Amino acid sequence: MLHTFSIIGLTAAAAAVGIIVHAIFKSTGMSRKNGFPNSPWNWPIIGQTLWFLQGPPKFYDMLASRGPTDAINSTSFGLDQLMMVSPEAMKWAGMKGPGSALRSLLPPRWDRVLGANSLMTTDNAHKHKRLRHAFGLSITKDVLGRCFPYIRQNAQTLINELAVETQNTNKPVEVYAASTRFAFNAIIFLIFGSRSKDVEVLQGSFETLFTTWLAGLGDYFVPEFMNGPFAKSMVARKEIVDILSGIMEERREGFAADDDTQEPDGLNNILFGNSGETLTDDEILDNILVLVFAGHDTSTATMCSSIHFWANVMSQEEKDLLNDEIERADGSNMAELLALPVLDAFLKEVLRMATPATGMFRKLNQDVEFLGHHVPAGTVLTLPFGTLMHNPDVFEDPHTFTIHRFLNKSAQDLKKHAYNYLPFGLGPHQCLGMNLARLEIKIFIFELLKSYAVVKSNMPSEFVGFPALIFKPKVKVFPVNEY
Repeated sequence: MLHTFSIIGLTAAAAAVGIIVHAIFKSTGMSRKNGFPNSPWNWPIIGQTLWFLQGPPKFYDMLASRGPTDAINSTSFGLDQLMMVSPEAMKWAGMKGPGSALRSLLPPRWDRVLGANSLMTTDNAHKHKRLRHAFGLSITKDVLGRCFPYIRQNAQTLINELAVETQNTNKPVEVYAASTRFAFNAIIFLIFGSRSKDVEVLQGSFETLFTTWLAGLGDYFVPEFMNGPFAKSMVARKEIVDILSGIMEERREGFAADDDTQEPDGLNNILFGNSGETLTDDEILDNILVLVFAGHDTSTATMCSSIHFWANVMSQEEKDLLNDEIERADGSNMAELLALPVLDAFLKEVLRMATPATGMFRKLNQDVEFLGHHVPAGTVLTLPFGTLMHNPDVFEDPHTFTIHRFLNKSAQDLKKHAYNYLPFGLGPHQCLGMNLARLEIKIFIFELLKSYAVVKSNMPSEFVGFPALIFKPKVKVFPVNEY
C-alpha cells in the first residue's frame, strides 16, 4: 500500500512540476507529425518524467522500446521534446553553435543568475566564440600545473578530516560536504592562484554567498517580492560581483605598477593575456561565475559518485588493479597522475554510469530538414548525454560497472564511442573546464585511495536523478595502516 501511495504521490508531484515547466517554457505542443516515433506512455504533461527520474538506464530502455530511430518524440516535466538517440542526430544537434538554426534553451531566470554575458546564456555567435577563446586561456596546461600542488594539498587536508570524523564518531561519514568544498577550492585556485588574501576571502564566502547564489538556479517561479531563493540569489550575486570587482581592480593596479608578485593564474591570463580579445568587466565577471557554477557542481557530483561505485559496486578484482597502480605511483607529478591508465578507466566508467550533466536542450529558430524529416521551428531538441551512454550496441552489458571496457582498447575500439560517450558534452558548448575536472577528480581519488581505506557502510547511497545525477554515499574512511 505504501508503495502504491508513493507512486501516486510521485505522479502527482511530476504533474505539478510539469504544469509549471509547461507554463514557463510555453511548450510548443508539438503535433508529433515530424515523422519520428513517439515515446511510449504519452500521458499529458507527465509523459516520460517518471522514467527520467529513475536515471539513464531506465530511460534508455524506455526509449529503445520503440526500435531503431534517429530521434524520438518525448515529454518530460511538461516539456515536449524531440530526443536525439543516434550518433548522427547527436552530431547534427550538438555541433551547431550560436548563430545557427539552433539556440540554447535555459530556464528564463538563468540569464540573470549567471549573467546575460555568460557563455551559457549568449546566443551571439561572435561573442560566444570570443569568450570561449579568452576564457580558454584561464585553463591552460601551465595554469593547471601551477595550481596542481594547491589542489593536491587541499585534497589531503579534507580527506584527513573525513578519517578523523570516522575515528571520532565510529559512524559512516557523508562525503558530499567535503567534495563540495574541495571542488569549490579547486576552481578558486585555478582562477585566482595562490594569493592567500584572494583565496581566503572567496573561501570564506562559500558557505554564505556562493551557496545562496547557486540556490537561485532552482527557483523558477517564486515571485521576487516573496524573497525566495531567486531573490536571495540576486542579492548574493551582487555581493560576489563586488568582491570580484575589487580583486580585479587590485590586479590591474599591480600590473600597472609592474608588481613582480603578479603570477600567470587564470584571472591574470584573462585580464592581461595575449588573447587578442578585449573583454568588458561584465563579460569577465559573468563568466567567472559560470566557471564557478560549472566547475563546482559537476565535479562534486562525480567525486561522490566515484566513491559510491568504489565502495558499493566495483568488483574486488578491479579494486585490486586500481590499488596496485596507485600504490606504485607517486602522485606528486601532474603528468604522471593524468597518465595512469587504470585510474583513467575508472573515472571514464564513473562518468559513463553517472554523468552529472545528463543532457542539453536546444531550440530550433527555423524550419529544418533533419535526417530526412521536416522539423518545424520552435521544436525543442534534447541531447541526452547520460542516456546514450547506456546503448548496448556501443557498450556491452551497459548497466554493469566495469573499468575493463576502457582498458587496453585500440583506437578502432574507441572510435565507436564517438557521439555516444559524451560526459562533457560536445561542440561549441562542450565543457570549458573539463581538463580541470578530470585533474581534480583524479587527485581526490588518488589521494583518498593512496593513504586511506574506504569501507562500505550499511547505509545505502542517496540517489538524486534531477537536476544533476549524483550518488551521495556514506562510508567509513580509515588510514591504511590502521585498517
